Amino acid sequence: MSTFNWVPNAKLDRRLVLIGTYNAGTDKTSWILPIDDQTIDTAILGPAFGELEGKVLYPLETSALLAKYRGNHSAGLVVLGRSFDMTLVPSQPYLRGESGNAVIGGRLFLRHMTVMHQNTGYYEITIEETSRKTRAEVLSKTDVEDHGSVKLWLGSESGAQTLTIGSDSPLPATITALEFDADFSPWRPK
Repeated sequence: MSTFNWVPNAKLDRRLVLIGTYNAGTDKTSWILPIDDQTIDTAILGPAFGELEGKVLYPLETSALLAKYRGNHSAGLVVLGRSFDMTLVPSQPYLRGESGNAVIGGRLFLRHMTVMHQNTGYYEITIEETSRKTRAEVLSKTDVEDHGSVKLWLGSESGAQTLTIGSDSPLPATITALEFDADFSPWRPK
C-alpha cells in the first residue's frame, strides 16, 4: 500500500491525523481528539505500521475528547474520522445516435457492464431485476488498487434493472466510468 496516499484518500468525514498513546494496563491505545466529536468511529493505520498499513480499526470507543481501541497502535500516525456509506445509482443507459443525442425508441439489450475504478479498496455492485433474484458482485482488496475494473453479466433490457454501487468501508472507492456492452434493435416487440 506504499503508493496509496492514505490520508486524503481515506473515505472518512472529519479526518484527523494523530499519534496514539498505548496503556499496557488496559491494553488500549488512546488518541486525544482536538474536537469534541463522539461520532468519530474509525481509524486507519499509516505507513509506520509496515505491513499493517491501511488496516481499519472499527469501531472506536469515543468519549468527549478521547478515542480508544484495543491493542498497541502507537507506532506512528493514524487517520481517524467518521465512517459513512457511499451509494451510486446510475441512470438508465441509452444508445446515443450520431448526433450525440439519446435514442429513445427501440430496444437496448444490455449484455455486460464494466465498472472502472481508481484508488479503490472495496465496493459492492447490486443488480435488482423484477424477473430475477437480486445479485451482488463485490470488489474487496486488502490493498488499495491503483486502477482496475469489474465486468458483470447483465443479460436484460435497459431499464429492467436497478444498479447500485456502494461502499460502507473507509477504504476509498472512486468509480471513474461505467461501460455497457449491448445490442440494439430499432423496433420494440409489442
